[in-house]
Amino acid sequence: MKLLLDTHVHFYPCYDFARLLSSAFYNFQQLATKQGLKDDEYLSGFILTETSDCHYFKSLCAGENLFGKEITISIANSAHALIKTSANKQLVIFPGRQIATKEKLEVLALMQDCAIPDGLSLTEAIAQISTQGAIPALNWGLGKWTGARAQLLNKLFADGACKDTIFADTTMRPFFWHDKLLLAAAQNKQSIIAGSDLFRISGEESFVGSYGICSTNKINLDSLAEETKQILTTPESFKIVGARSSLTAIISREAKLLYSKKIK
Repeated sequence: MKLLLDTHVHFYPCYDFARLLSSAFYNFQQLATKQGLKDDEYLSGFILTETSDCHYFKSLCAGENLFGKEITISIANSAHALIKTSANKQLVIFPGRQIATKEKLEVLALMQDCAIPDGLSLTEAIAQISTQGAIPALNWGLGKWTGARAQLLNKLFADGACKDTIFADTTMRPFFWHDKLLLAAAQNKQSIIAGSDLFRISGEESFVGSYGICSTNKINLDSLAEETKQILTTPESFKIVGARSSLTAIISREAKLLYSKKIK
């Protein structure tokens, strides 16, 4: 079977996790249908890119069930959690981290629950991610790849400091925004993955599985984590599926986020 994967998912306390799971199953089903995949021809899942104040993957490994009593969870050597419903639907969750750098950029540590503090320089964060066995991914952020930070990223890219990283696109990049760094990464044959990148506001959990990647070949479930790492770092082994948010949805989501910060 093929792998459908949302590569950038957050869990936050304000989420309804039962709703998150049902949204994920629904959205992945829509993606599968568009790819011509039947129910037994794909496995869906996501990478949990947790911020420094969240530790949900550890909670899952410790036996906590966030999704309700109808759900069973099995852990495979802390490499992934397999979620199964009473209707025998399955979804896999891989660990990961999102690190906020000194430059106020976001870098993801994929496929490993790393212990890396916020506030490091981008190059230091990338080095630590690699040292701890995770995949470093530079995450596109609305307004974050502009100005002085864009100059920094372009210089690092030109100097080869990003040669071992992959790049992460999100639902928040407007359809008209053709980023030069993403184009350069594609020309350099570096992976550009896709994910929903949820905000810390109630309701965002409904976007899980709306934007991601689909493996071009079938995966071996006995070596799922290893094969997923290979897929993420090999551009020709996947294609981007789903869609980024519309301009109206982007404005609405940003407005809700700003309002939630204002009332705190």
